[in-house]
Amino acid sequence: MIKIKPRFKELKEQNLPNSKDMAKKYKHKEIIKLNYNESKFGFTPNLNGAIEIKSPNIYPEFRDHPLIDKLSENFDLSKEHFYVSNGSDAILEAIPTLFASARKEHNVLVPELTFGRIQTTCLVNDVETKKIKLVDGKISLKETLKAIDENTRIIYIVNPNMPTGTYNNENEMIEFLEKVPNNILVVVDGAYSEFVEGIDKSIEIDKKLIERFDNVLITHTFSKMYGLASFRIGYAIARPYIIEIFDKALQALPINKYSLQAATIALNDKQFYMNVIEQVWAEKEFLYSEYDRLGLKYLKTTGNFIFIDTKDKEFTNKEIREFILTDSGVMIRCVRDFGLRITIGTHKENLMLINSMEKFLNEK
Repeated sequence: MIKIKPRFKELKEQNLPNSKDMAKKYKHKEIIKLNYNESKFGFTPNLNGAIEIKSPNIYPEFRDHPLIDKLSENFDLSKEHFYVSNGSDAILEAIPTLFASARKEHNVLVPELTFGRIQTTCLVNDVETKKIKLVDGKISLKETLKAIDENTRIIYIVNPNMPTGTYNNENEMIEFLEKVPNNILVVVDGAYSEFVEGIDKSIEIDKKLIERFDNVLITHTFSKMYGLASFRIGYAIARPYIIEIFDKALQALPINKYSLQAATIALNDKQFYMNVIEQVWAEKEFLYSEYDRLGLKYLKTTGNFIFIDTKDKEFTNKEIREFILTDSGVMIRCVRDFGLRITIGTHKENLMLINSMEKFLNEK
């Protein structure tokens, strides 16, 4: 038997429930997944029948494809500013390998409650992490600055933060970045940034940060707003000297040509996705009003999900999750012992959720 690295004992099992098995177990026709923050409003209809199955025996061209051309056009930045990979999480996971050394030599600053893969990938790479406390559910940039020391090499900022949905705005980020030493890479995970003020504003802020600061890398995904989770595709934006490291060190052809086609088609249907954002905004307001009516405490969100604070409730997260799943087949996400993260669904899905919640709370 091979010897497993001791630090891997700290890894938690990735227990991802199978929808078909769950439907059978809870006796429902289907499971309504409000636990993964997937888009509940579909994907561009232009994708239907548009993927060209041509030369599947040939690898896609290295950096020479319409997706990077389209990203370059949208952001008005050269193609050398972009790296496309097999989901944005693949980029986030590569960063400690590329920009930090092993435990005790370098450290990485990570919010105490944020996208879990960041902490996991630092652990796998044996890179020391320093956890930054959240203030009112928001990543504290002030506390982050205080935590920087001579060994800090990377700072992760998920913005909007997941699972809390809180956001550090443009001015806050600029003020923060002006104080971060230039030798530290600041990684901004913008998986949900389009939901804050729309697509154009997200692009405008990213472009401003990249042009102003040469130590910033921003990631985006096509899995959330764009509704292309099954295609597993995302990208990074940074100064060319940073992108060059990815090109040199990582797999040259990490994504398939069909994902590249799908993402390019999605970018070309901006109006459809603006409509998606508006639907999310409308349903968010509906859920706020319903949570208020039910007496639930929540954080105002800038993503496509809402965090409900359950610390002071007389029920456990597992109890309400199980009740909702049994009653309506709606699956929600428990966040440790103190909260629930629930994707903003369609109006029909949200009504199912609220009806089950109300039943549960009335029984308590």
